[in-house]
Amino acid sequence: MKNDINVYGHSEFLRVPVFCGTYVPRTKKGSNIMIISVANQKGGVGKTTSAVNIGAGLAKVGKQVLLIDADPQSHLSSWVDFQNSSSRTLVDLLYAHIAGQKVNFEDYIYTNDKMQLDYIPASNVLVGADELLETAANSQTVLQTLISQPYFSKYDYIVIDCSTAFNLMLANVLKCTDKLLIPVDGAPLAYDAVLKVLTEFVRVTGNNDIEQQMLGIVITRYGRTTIEKEVVEALQASYGNLVLEAKIPKRVEAVECTATHTTSVQKRNSAVGEQYMKIVDEILKGV
Repeated sequence: MKNDINVYGHSEFLRVPVFCGTYVPRTKKGSNIMIISVANQKGGVGKTTSAVNIGAGLAKVGKQVLLIDADPQSHLSSWVDFQNSSSRTLVDLLYAHIAGQKVNFEDYIYTNDKMQLDYIPASNVLVGADELLETAANSQTVLQTLISQPYFSKYDYIVIDCSTAFNLMLANVLKCTDKLLIPVDGAPLAYDAVLKVLTEFVRVTGNNDIEQQMLGIVITRYGRTTIEKEVVEALQASYGNLVLEAKIPKRVEAVECTATHTTSVQKRNSAVGEQYMKIVDEILKGV
C-alpha cells in the first residue's frame, strides 16, 4: 500500500489509500469464463441495474451469459421475471453441493428468452447461507468449486449481483471473481463505500493488485448536480483510470424496466443503454 491521496469531496476532505502489489492470477480448470461481480456495501446505487444490463448487453452481442443472484433481496431474480417461489434457487444449489448430492445443474438454472441469457435465482432463504457455508470444509470456495464444474464451460461470462452485506456469501463471490465492478451514485456515502469494498476484496483474495482485477468503478444515477460532480472528481482523483468513462444517467427508465422485465440495452435510443454498452465494449476488449 502506498501514499494516501487527499481530495476535496462534499464539505470534507476524503482520504483514500491507493493499493498496489503483485498480481497472482487465479485459474479455473478447463474454463475461459470471465466472472464479473457487481458489489457495493451501500444499497440503492444501481447494483442490480448494472448487473442485469451488462449481462443483457453481453448477450445482445452474442455471448453466452449466466446471471447469478447472490443477494437475498432477490431483486435480480424479480427483474428477470423469476416467479416460482417453490423452485430451486442458489441456496438449494449450495446445499446440494455441500451435502455431496449428485447435482443436475439444469434443475437450478433458468432461461430468460427476452434477454437471451440464463440465470440462477435467489430467494430470501439465502439470508441464512452463511450458516450453511460454514459447514463446508472450504467455506470460502464453495461457489468457486461449483462454477469450475465442466457444465459451466459453455458460458463466456458469469455476472454476479452481490449482497451489500460483508459476509461469507460475499466472500465466496469475491473468491471466484475475475473482474470487480463497483457502481457508485453521486452521494458521498457511496464514495466512502468504495474503499470498504476494495479493502474487503483484498482481505478475501489476498491480492493487493486491485487494478488487475477491477473492471472499474461506474458512476450511476448521474444528474450533474454540484455534489455529484464533486464526488466524481474525488473518485477520479483517488482511483484514476479505475473510474470508467461511462456514466449512467439518472432516468425513470430503470424503474420502468424492472416492471416490464426488460433492459435499457435492448431499447432504441436509450441514454442508459448506450452507456452500459460502452462498459460491455470495454469487457469485450478484455479489460
